[in-house]
Amino acid sequence: MSVQFQNTIGETAKLVGVSTATLRLWEKERLIQPQRTKAGHRLFSNDNVIHLRRLQYLRHVQGLNFAGIRLEMSQKTHSLPKPPPTPSSRDGLELGRKLRVYRNRQKLTLKQVHKQTGLSVSFISAVERGASGISLTSLLKLTLVYKIHLPDLYGEVSNSNRKLVQASDRQVFEHSIAGVRIEQLTHGPALMEAQCFILEPGASSEGAYSHDGEELIFVAKGSVDFYLDESEYYHLEEGDCLYFPSIQSHRWENKSDRKTHLLWVNSPPIY
Repeated sequence: MSVQFQNTIGETAKLVGVSTATLRLWEKERLIQPQRTKAGHRLFSNDNVIHLRRLQYLRHVQGLNFAGIRLEMSQKTHSLPKPPPTPSSRDGLELGRKLRVYRNRQKLTLKQVHKQTGLSVSFISAVERGASGISLTSLLKLTLVYKIHLPDLYGEVSNSNRKLVQASDRQVFEHSIAGVRIEQLTHGPALMEAQCFILEPGASSEGAYSHDGEELIFVAKGSVDFYLDESEYYHLEEGDCLYFPSIQSHRWENKSDRKTHLLWVNSPPIY
């Protein structure tokens, strides 16, 4: 008996609790393959909806990125399509090795990190072994506990205090962070951290986080949705600017169908 595909992308997004842009991103990452009508419109079956709800749980509750989701779901089903080319697994192994080094430097056990971050012991261990991917929010929770920043994890840390950073000379961070590219706009230690965030359609923080300090977000291109303490909602379009105390719990998502470019400033540095 053939499977009946009957839900449109808009209907499916509501059933799963995500945006249509998120579903398109998941399809681009080959985590789901909807059927198409002759006119090219996507149609999702009820089985697809169940699959997507599981995927949503792994993303937003377990904090897994696409690599981690593929690993988790491949252990339970062989229905996932072949993934697209991804960075070498050595990237995940190297990230895990560095996270383990910084945890040990703080003399923290996995259980202590779990208590401070809310991430499960098994998940933290899997990340350290390079056996699981990690979302930006989960990674940030670890860096806060370990008292480090992204440059400590990806590539060489620049100690230069150059005043000029050319576009071709920016440090770039995007390993293991699905749909998010972070470009460092400064070199060396500073009281203010300025970065360019480039968000693919459907990309998000994958959860809420908070920390000390203040931050400013300016939308250079596209749009982004922000949630502060879950009680404040802001839809930012090109040219809009959001400024708030970082102690407020915040999460964000690009719900549009095009890339979003943000100027993101934190003081003191957090990423």
